[in-house]
Amino acid sequence: MLAAPHLYRTIRRTVEPAHVTRLMDVWVAYAEHGDRYFSTLVPVPEPQRRLFARELRALVAAWTPPDLPAEITEAARALLRAEGVEPPQGDWDSFAFDLEEDEPVEDALIWPEGIPLLLRRTQSEPAPAALRRALDRKP
Repeated sequence: MLAAPHLYRTIRRTVEPAHVTRLMDVWVAYAEHGDRYFSTLVPVPEPQRRLFARELRALVAAWTPPDLPAEITEAARALLRAEGVEPPQGDWDSFAFDLEEDEPVEDALIWPEGIPLLLRRTQSEPAPAALRRALDRKP
C-alpha cells in the first residue's frame, strides 16, 4: 500500500503509524534473519535489504498521516524491489487489488484486529480448525 499512493488515498480508515511500525519491525527481523519469501531474478545483497527495511521503518515511525510522503513511497518501492517484488505490468501507479466491487481496499490490509476481508470470509465459509482457533484466540 505504501508503494501505491493512489490506493493509499482510497483508504477511509485512519492509518496509525505505530501499527505500521510494528509491521515493519517484523519485516526488519525477516530481512536481518536473511530469509527470502519472494524469489528474485537479481538478488539484492543482504546488507542492502536490511538497510532498505530499516530505512522504511524509520520513515514510517516518524510519519504523520494522512498524507503519504513521497520518501515513504520511494523507500517502500526500493524495499519491494530488493525482495524481488515488482508491480503487475511493471507499474505501481496503476496497481490494483483483485477485489469484489463492493470490497474497499482497506479490507485487504492488515489492521490491529486482522484482515477484514479474511475475517469476513472465514465467518461465512468453513475454515480449517487450526485457522478458526487462531482467529478466535484473544491477544
